[in-house]
Amino acid sequence: MPMGESTTNFNIDELISSYIDKQIRDPKTERKVEELLKQDENLRKKYQSELLTKTLLKTRLGNVEVPNPTFRKITGAIDNMINDAVKKHEALEELHADAHPIASSSNFGEYLKKILSVPIRIGSVPVPRYAAAFVVLLMVVATGIYVNQATHGSPSNERLIVGSEKNIMKQAIENFHKLVNGDIKPAIESKNTADVKDYLTNNAGFPVYVPDISDYSLQGALCNEYNGQKLAHLIYKSGDDMIYIYQTHSKCLEHKDLEIPDEVKGEITSHKYFMCDQVDKQNCTLTIWYKDKLVCASVTNVPKQKMHTMFASFK
Repeated sequence: MPMGESTTNFNIDELISSYIDKQIRDPKTERKVEELLKQDENLRKKYQSELLTKTLLKTRLGNVEVPNPTFRKITGAIDNMINDAVKKHEALEELHADAHPIASSSNFGEYLKKILSVPIRIGSVPVPRYAAAFVVLLMVVATGIYVNQATHGSPSNERLIVGSEKNIMKQAIENFHKLVNGDIKPAIESKNTADVKDYLTNNAGFPVYVPDISDYSLQGALCNEYNGQKLAHLIYKSGDDMIYIYQTHSKCLEHKDLEIPDEVKGEITSHKYFMCDQVDKQNCTLTIWYKDKLVCASVTNVPKQKMHTMFASFK
């Protein structure tokens, strides 16, 4: 079959890509591709080159989580480019086997060199394949470097927990790690909500909120004081996962005994709460919100996506 001929409404080049990515759902089509690969040496060379390229990318670059806004912009730009190309090229010209660089390649290395020099069209502009591939590779490498720095350098939201010791978010993060390390221990260790509420009522000086958290059990609580302001602390666990909740009366913000970063205040006003991860090297998830006249801050080693679902049930 000449390169470029359509099979089951797909170009054979597209079928090879789909075959490598295991995206062909029709068994007959899959078998047809395998038969073609066995019969056509030129097609096998193309398959081997594409497989090699994808394997190298997978082994050299780890998976990264691209922020949703960036992901939408990239996919939107790709969709626009594809749609534009489809509109301007309604029919694909068949390439004759003797004119294609595959046919005159004596070995895989020579084939790879020649196929990369064949231009592809972006809109109406012919661009050498090696140039397009180089640009894509640069983008991928740059993304990998950026994510690597974000992962191993300073966490992107660390700015929210540095600075003044009055920062509630900073105190909550520090307390969480002290609890994990055993530097702070609960004054009362109990899974009984009533017992914990009695202790907090007698020691906190304000009506502490003790939520029920699905799949997590209450472990205990403690109270202390900072800058003249009473603080309450709750600990929940589920296996190795911990959720710590810091609470105090909202008047502490009016009196400026404690504080919250201005950007977080604005977010809480707009969305009723603020949640972020990447606040420390352990990538903990921090949530801060108001409950009646209380300011609450939770810190956990649970991923942000999972915590978002749980938080909706107890906020």
